[in-house]
Amino acid sequence: RTARLPEGTPPAVPSGLGMCTLCARHRCLCGGLAAFLGTVCIFGAACATSIYVRLTPLYSTIECRHGSTQMQNLHVGVPLISATSFDLIIEMKCQNPNPYSIGFEWTEPGTVYIGRSMTEVGHTQDVPGKENYFPADGNGSTWVKANTTINAKLLSSLAGDLLFSGGQLPLRLELRQRLEVDVMLLFGGGAQVAQDFVKDCGMMIGNLGPNPKIGPMACANTFDELVIPPVSGGSSDGVMRLEAKMVAPKKIQQGMDLKNWGLGLTMAVFYTLGLVLYVVAGCLFWRHAKDASAKREELEASSNVTMELDSEQSV
Repeated sequence: RTARLPEGTPPAVPSGLGMCTLCARHRCLCGGLAAFLGTVCIFGAACATSIYVRLTPLYSTIECRHGSTQMQNLHVGVPLISATSFDLIIEMKCQNPNPYSIGFEWTEPGTVYIGRSMTEVGHTQDVPGKENYFPADGNGSTWVKANTTINAKLLSSLAGDLLFSGGQLPLRLELRQRLEVDVMLLFGGGAQVAQDFVKDCGMMIGNLGPNPKIGPMACANTFDELVIPPVSGGSSDGVMRLEAKMVAPKKIQQGMDLKNWGLGLTMAVFYTLGLVLYVVAGCLFWRHAKDASAKREELEASSNVTMELDSEQSV
């Protein structure tokens, strides 16, 4: 048995039919709501498009060149008697074409080698007070400090290297850093990606006396690939390129897949939904205008009939 509703109670209407009934009665209101929701969808799709364009390509190669090298805390030793020590402050100037900032931090000290036999003489570290940072679509610098100590015995053995190499000694450095990518998307949102970064660099030192000459620095993926320019080479023509395959190939590929699928699907859904809502709004406005026109014609016809009846009665 079914319970009967009290007299005068309107029957329940499903929510979908209720919405349709409401829109049938208030087409202008529903049309305005559909147009507003369509605008919101188009705006969301436009934001996704802006992010997609901004991140295409997801990563562009960063090019770095040797900026400057300064020697500090130089102590000149005597072969077989005292050691020679000095600190090298090296700046690499880099151009970042990507739409997000990139920074470096040291994960562990690298090793410093000298001579053809690559004898270990020190370590590399960060430079206190210097910022290793590349702003988005801008230029920045990364700094390296090489603490070097050449003991008295090694100092005497390097004399042979100086003779056979024309008075120049190769100094090789290991860079052990972590690259941090700060991807800013839209409205302050974004993501951070960190990846270990390893580079092998080198430069020539003219002599180990009171007025040493230092050549430009060059870098490569390994010491075997490294070609060190001479002291008289001026600025180094070798460009250190931070390519995607060196930085974080797997993470960059994952980011590209996520960007293509996620943003592509978002654009497709929101553009389609926005256009559908605009079509619905147009239909509702058209029906509203048609109903209003029909009502005006009906009122005019009714008014004409009333006027005719009044005229007949007056006759």
